[in-house]
Amino acid sequence: MQIVFEFCGSPEEYVATAAHKKVLPPSKCPACGSPESFEPLGYYTRGLSKRGSPGVMSIPIRRFRCIKCPISVSLLPNFAQPYRLVRNETIQKFFDGDHHSNDVRRWDYLLRRYKRRFCNWFPKLLLRVATCLGRPPPMNAADGFWTMFKKWWGPLAIATERLVSGFWVTAFGVYRCHEVPSN
Repeated sequence: MQIVFEFCGSPEEYVATAAHKKVLPPSKCPACGSPESFEPLGYYTRGLSKRGSPGVMSIPIRRFRCIKCPISVSLLPNFAQPYRLVRNETIQKFFDGDHHSNDVRRWDYLLRRYKRRFCNWFPKLLLRVATCLGRPPPMNAADGFWTMFKKWWGPLAIATERLVSGFWVTAFGVYRCHEVPSN
């Protein structure tokens, strides 16, 4: 499973301060509900776009294993989007209409793909979260989707954290790692 958590800093600060070593496990297992049942399992690394320079940086992600059931949990800092290479800050800029920043121009091809994915997924996302939003107004334009998304969920980093923890989905789709395993 993957859980998104709030990190109050940049990806560069996360790496420079070895913040991954300070990440605490969830207070209870999302699968079996056991309190304080996690033990350290290690780390894995994933790529994330750099700010201000070309290339990709490596981000260590903390993992834990529940001792009561057979799941492991990885904790992804909210500056990164699950299954996306480009950092949330850059995705947010692009979706907000900034097409001139260096980081946006550098990742333009991927960002356009992300936007298409978001627009295709958004109507299904509305169905998944409808119970807490009530009936949404009709929308046909992609920009309208993004405006409504931000109104309901906030900036992309916070929205991702809320969607994963509350509905086990992201702004771009449903992934198996966000599903709560059944016993």
